[in-house]
Amino acid sequence: MTMTIKENVKDKIDPRAIPLILLLTIIEFELFTVARKVFLIAGRDSWLAALLGGIFVTLGTYFLLRLMNRFPKQNFLQYIPQIWGKPIALIIALGYFLFWGSFLTLLFKNTAEVNQVFFLEKTPLLIPIFLIAIGAVWLVTYGFVPIIRFIQIISPVFLIPILLAILLTLSEIEIRNFFPILANGITPVLKGAVIYAGYFQGLEVILFLSPFLADTNKAFKPTLIGIGLLNMLAFVSITLVIGILGIKNTNEMLWPAFAMMSIIEIPGFPAERFELLLTVPLLIGVFVTISVTLYLLSYGIIQVFKISHKKTVIYVMALITILAIMLVPDFAWYIKFRGIHTYAAIIFIYFLPISTLTLAVLRKKGEYL
Repeated sequence: MTMTIKENVKDKIDPRAIPLILLLTIIEFELFTVARKVFLIAGRDSWLAALLGGIFVTLGTYFLLRLMNRFPKQNFLQYIPQIWGKPIALIIALGYFLFWGSFLTLLFKNTAEVNQVFFLEKTPLLIPIFLIAIGAVWLVTYGFVPIIRFIQIISPVFLIPILLAILLTLSEIEIRNFFPILANGITPVLKGAVIYAGYFQGLEVILFLSPFLADTNKAFKPTLIGIGLLNMLAFVSITLVIGILGIKNTNEMLWPAFAMMSIIEIPGFPAERFELLLTVPLLIGVFVTISVTLYLLSYGIIQVFKISHKKTVIYVMALITILAIMLVPDFAWYIKFRGIHTYAAIIFIYFLPISTLTLAVLRKKGEYL
């Protein structure tokens, strides 16, 4: 029997879990790097870029939901041959596999660098990555629904430290760091907004949820609420970083959120390194993002090429993406590749799905005509 991305499961995903799926899948390192390229482009007006970019992301999410709703029993890779034709659909699928595979490699590389800088300085680069990958592979072999169950269970441990970190830093904001507003005009803000939208890697998971939902119509409200929460967190993070560090210091740092937390001092409080509050959310976010992306990559390949050995594909994809980090010469190259990948994300998260939706409407494909 051919394996598809939709496993034979009796239970369905509750649409109310979608905000948590998006939250833990999309954030990964973005809460900690806080879309660094946005700062470099928009400067102290990055908070405006986040507001405008949030509108772009919300509109993109709405169109993704419309596309999902036209094909309530199929995922994206299953219905694109009906819309684009088999040859073009295969090219699109291969593009997504390269997109997910390269993102996994970049995520493993970033995880390794953060581990060496903050935690295990003398530990060989690949050891902690292999440990995380083993856990992710084990979870992915059970399918998508178990990944969602894990997200639901672990989400409080993820959210509480983040909310606590935000509360601790609110009093440190200096309003003068936000002025002058629009000193360089609106163009950098517009460019920053586009880059901001590209940092929402993982949003495309929406296109693969429909086989697991009893009623795709019920996914609209919780999904848009989830994206609203994500935009709010991103906006608050960007605002805090600019307000506390100032744009000059922010542009000189790889992980501004950690630096922001490290300057907090509470007299008499029995803790000194408040940046450690971000450690658990970081590890959870990375693990979930790796699991979801590895699932999309592996099961997508299994489905498109009709491969029956599911576990073999998962193991091989995990191994290839881990070893591929050795092809990234240093962290400076990682930053360049991550910037390129952000532009690619705009194509694979927004442009291709919206083009598919447009073509589906014009060709009258799908159930909701």
